[in-house]
Amino acid sequence: MFSGLSKLADKSFVLGFLLPALIGVISFLALNRDLKSFSALFKDTMHDKGIADVTLLLLFVWTVAVLLMAGSHWMYRVLEGYAWPLTHPRLLKLQIARRQSQRQEIRNVYTALSEVHPALDELCRLSQENRLNRQRLLDQLNRKYLRLTRLHALQYPEEPSLVLPTRFGNVLRSFEMYAGTVYGVESIHTWPRLLAVIPKEYQSILADARAPVDFFVSLVFISFALGVTALMRGAACLFNAQADSAATWTFTIVAAIIFAFVRLFYLAALPSAVAWGETVKSAFDMYLPALASALGYELPETLEERRRFWDALANQFLYHEAIQPELWLKITKSPLKAGRPAKETAPAENGDEENDAADGAASDHGGAQIGPR
Repeated sequence: MFSGLSKLADKSFVLGFLLPALIGVISFLALNRDLKSFSALFKDTMHDKGIADVTLLLLFVWTVAVLLMAGSHWMYRVLEGYAWPLTHPRLLKLQIARRQSQRQEIRNVYTALSEVHPALDELCRLSQENRLNRQRLLDQLNRKYLRLTRLHALQYPEEPSLVLPTRFGNVLRSFEMYAGTVYGVESIHTWPRLLAVIPKEYQSILADARAPVDFFVSLVFISFALGVTALMRGAACLFNAQADSAATWTFTIVAAIIFAFVRLFYLAALPSAVAWGETVKSAFDMYLPALASALGYELPETLEERRRFWDALANQFLYHEAIQPELWLKITKSPLKAGRPAKETAPAENGDEENDAADGAASDHGGAQIGPR
């Protein structure tokens, strides 16, 4: 029991939930310090007086942090656009238009590249200065094309039908679809099985990479709650004849500032989500062979067969349709220790998947920075 409680004090919990809870509680007390019931507690907290009050405050902060952790799944779904109020069709249209704009920009750069390439045949007839200018232009276009393509891959899923109503949702959807695009793996339901073979060290990396995302997501909702509180205080002052008329404007301005922070925290969550996604993708790259080994199978040699293998497992995970073991090569030697990626022995022509798995075997803990939820 108590060993389980100790997990609530690890680094990812402190950064992702406890710190936002502390910020939220102190901000709430500061916002309502003119009320007698909160004034004494706020003063005791700021001056380290009133041990009982401070202890009660810390327990309240801890409770809020635990509630944030318990509600994180719902908070993510709201920001991804699965739940109200971010499910409006207009938001989805905006994201589809933004994705199309990015793809059009990529096409324009690609067209410019294709127009410059034939001109290289004329380099021999150009002066040294013109030749260098032409080559410089080609390099700039090539770098821009690669940068835009990379940015698009990080921000949006490959299939237009998978676009979500929010930027945050599309960043998460893009790395959730990575395993399916590259390996044919259904990532959402494969992830819990993959965690079973990922070493504890890399699981810590995953948790540390998600913690900044949890931090900003928690602050989005805490700030929104504080903004609503400020508006309610302003409305109460407006209808209270004894209240100072300036208080209404003060609370209204404070509410506007807080809602601006809601937007800033949301935008700050986007690059953190991208970094988290890179570590999730690395986990699939390095430990999918270990998962196949733990299930008792050798990975097929060709990419097409591997996709069929993972598709059969996806049907088992999703629909409880048992995989037919006689169709797939069983492990004839003793399986590798759980958590260690299996070395690939497939021919080199099988492509990037084999190279990624071999890299994972050569470097257990990789240089990854951070899993689906």
